[in-house]
Amino acid sequence: MFAGYFFFVIFSYYLIKPLREGIFLERYSSTDIPVVNILTLAGIWLFGMVYNHLHRRFSRLLFMLQVNALLFGFLVLFGLAFHFEDAFGRQPQMFSRIVALFYIWLNIFNLFSVSLFWSITNEVYPTSLARRDYGFIGAGGIAGGIVAGLVSWFLYTHLEVPPREMILVCIPFYLCCIVLPSVIIMAEQDRITTETGVPPGEKKGKSALGEVFDLLRRDRYLLLIAAVMFLKILSGTVFHYEFYSTLQRNVDKGFYTQLNNLVFLSVNVLALGINLFVTPYMLRRYSLQRSLSALPLLVVALSWFLLVDWFALIMVGGVVMSGLTYSLDRSAKELLYIPTEVRVKYRVKSFIDTFVYRGGSLMASVLILGMQVLGVEVVGNFILKLVLAGLWLAAVHAVIRRYNLFAAGSREGS
Repeated sequence: MFAGYFFFVIFSYYLIKPLREGIFLERYSSTDIPVVNILTLAGIWLFGMVYNHLHRRFSRLLFMLQVNALLFGFLVLFGLAFHFEDAFGRQPQMFSRIVALFYIWLNIFNLFSVSLFWSITNEVYPTSLARRDYGFIGAGGIAGGIVAGLVSWFLYTHLEVPPREMILVCIPFYLCCIVLPSVIIMAEQDRITTETGVPPGEKKGKSALGEVFDLLRRDRYLLLIAAVMFLKILSGTVFHYEFYSTLQRNVDKGFYTQLNNLVFLSVNVLALGINLFVTPYMLRRYSLQRSLSALPLLVVALSWFLLVDWFALIMVGGVVMSGLTYSLDRSAKELLYIPTEVRVKYRVKSFIDTFVYRGGSLMASVLILGMQVLGVEVVGNFILKLVLAGLWLAAVHAVIRRYNLFAAGSREGS
């Protein structure tokens, strides 16, 4: 059931994701994207305040229903706006603003729907079962992305469904993201706590986000999880920028889109295979540190390939890196939250998954822009990636030390 829930979360997002870039670039230029990304960060902050407030005040079932009702409500509103686009004929600026809001909202939709899924899963699953099942659950999400691509292709090419109608097509599928977690929460009531409200010792006047900052400030373990996420996004974004720059330099423009689609398909197929066959084995047989160290070590190797411009190895390595990101690394990262208390699983995790994630992406954009302005050469880029990968590995080592102490304490307490 968890794999099915994750399937529909990712399926819903990837069904409408192609519309976001296409319709945005019809009304705006690529130079407007950095501004929209900053506005997205503000939108994540606002939605995060609502998300944490709802978790603080309501039972798990009501909290989940209200968050999904917000996401579903905006999905319906944007679907109707795009369906009746002709009604904005005399107010084109109004529709352009709706397009920009849709671009921002879809990022929020993706980040919070995925974070909510993993929060519920981490609360229900004990560590022993998570090591066994998280690979298969993750495979459900990867399958959702693959199937969404096939469904979109079929609707576009055979049924000639306009891209703008894909949001309305998505609506019945997203209802599954409301029904399935409701069934899970009601079926797993013995494992799901009824904790709501302000914990003992906390000031009642403190905001939900204020509580998140207090938890991060007081608990080094949570700060280290945030550091791992931040450095992962920072390093990954810098690498992918150079990866696609290399792709553009070495591939004819007429073949670029086809090759990019092939890369995307290869990443999904590889991630599906890793989740089904490698992730369960790695998480059960080896330490969590090995699973979390795979990506930063791969970044070191790929940085060398970029330095010597080995195009074939860069292509293969880029696909492997993305495949590991969506499979083994994601499952291993989620295991870090299982020993934590409930408010960490929902409130702190959502902050790290959304705001810290976007913050890392924004910082990477600043770094890339700075390197372009300063004219940093290939060797300088190589050194930067090595430094980032080294910091990432150090953060992984530190968080695993805390995790082992945390997990041991949880076992003794039980």
